[in-house]
This record gives sequence, structure tokens and C-alpha cells, in this order.
Amino acid sequence: MARLAETFVMIGYPNDANRVRQRYFALLRTKIAPLIADLRERRYIGWFSFLVHDRRSGRIPVPEGDSRLYIHLRLERLRRVSFERLRASLPDFCEHTRPMRAKVDRSLGTADASALTVPEIATGWMLFGSSSQWVLQFVCAHRDTQPIPKDNICQFFHYIENQLMMRTTGCQVICA
Repeated sequence: MARLAETFVMIGYPNDANRVRQRYFALLRTKIAPLIADLRERRYIGWFSFLVHDRRSGRIPVPEGDSRLYIHLRLERLRRVSFERLRASLPDFCEHTRPMRAKVDRSLGTADASALTVPEIATGWMLFGSSSQWVLQFVCAHRDTQPIPKDNICQFFHYIENQLMMRTTGCQVICA
């Protein structure tokens, strides 16, 4: 976890939940998935993950009052790749690229790493990366000529909940 970099891809203002969600999915399909594939093909990165954040929740270096949402993309540089080389390989839509702070290897939020078979924070981050890979696959498996139906999001989330024997009170698709 010592070779992590982070970058941010602007989604937009969270004014219209459905439009911003579809923009997010379009960015995942047309920008993030090809970027990850390229960086892996060039053997620049191993693990990756992403979340959606705004200025406050993701410590994005934008001015106070900026409410835009960003894809917060984390990338593990492979040993032979310098931070400078990785940053130079990123397209212009990747903003505020910087090395990750060391804190990431000490926290999984409220998850208890000691419950894992390999009780290390890195194991939890590896699982989180797998979920990011799944989300990219899910989005890219849908046609780009129409919005991803809310029912598809809810049904596939239901499958994951079922596999984990977790139930919510219903699927409410909103923007963060």
C-alpha cells in the first residue's frame, strides 16, 4: 500500500440525481474502464479502486463551496513505475493527482480487519478493489445507447445482498 496514487475525475454538480448518475456511468464506461485497461496493459498499475466523493468527503483540493462530485480513483503503482511516470501517463480529465497519504494502510473505516483470514488492512483493500472491478464490469455490460435501468441496479444489488444474507428495506437509488 506504499505505492498508492490518487486522482479525481469530475462528474459534475449533484443537482439532478438521475442525470448525474448516468454521467457517472458514462464516465466509468468511456473514461475509467479504458484508462484502467491501458494502465494495466502497460504494466503501470496493479490494484485500483474508486468511490464517489465531493470536496468534503474526499478531501478534494477544490475551493470551499464547490459541490461537484468526483470519481476518486486510487491506483497502486507497480514497483518499476515512478509516481511521476504514472502521473504523466494520465489523461487531462484526471485532476489533482497526488501520492496517497500513508493513512490508507491503517484503516478500513469501521470494518474489522482482524476478522479476515489474512488479518491485514491490505486484504480488505484487495476486496474493495475487487468490488470496483465488478462495478466497472456491470456498467460496461450495459448498452451505451440508453441509461442503465434503475431496476437493473436494484436487482443486481439485491443479488449481492442475497449472497451476503443482508437485506435492506428496499432499493432506493439516489446520488450521494
